[in-house]
Amino acid sequence: MRPKRSVVRDEFVILPEGAKCKHCHRFVRCVQSSNMKKHLRYCQPEIFRIVQEADGNFTYNNTVMMSPMNLQNHPANPLRQQQQQLQHQYQQQQQQQQRQQEHEHQNGSSVSFTSEHISSFIESQLASFKQDSIDQQPSSSPE
Repeated sequence: MRPKRSVVRDEFVILPEGAKCKHCHRFVRCVQSSNMKKHLRYCQPEIFRIVQEADGNFTYNNTVMMSPMNLQNHPANPLRQQQQQLQHQYQQQQQQQQRQQEHEHQNGSSVSFTSEHISSFIESQLASFKQDSIDQQPSSSPE
């Protein structure tokens, strides 16, 4: 079924290139009823109220603003859930490290070893072991 004709069209003279307001004789380029209603709303408010009452299917004041949906912030997004889990694990690791450091500081052992310390210690021990084994080998000099 075709929608009913808007009452706002009765307030304009429809021309081939647009419409002309019967009250202020201003030209409206587009003949869509929404543009005619906007013209009446700002230029002829008293006539606009009459049209508004007669034409009840047009929302004049309730403009709906649609913002784009950001899937990153959507709670059901699996990527976001994974990021939250990783962030939670990272926070737990940070808290555990902080507790270890506090415990070591309270017990007086403030020395913490990293993997670099351990690997350099092992390399130095291996080097000294090799040097000792070379020094202890009997020299085989031909006489």
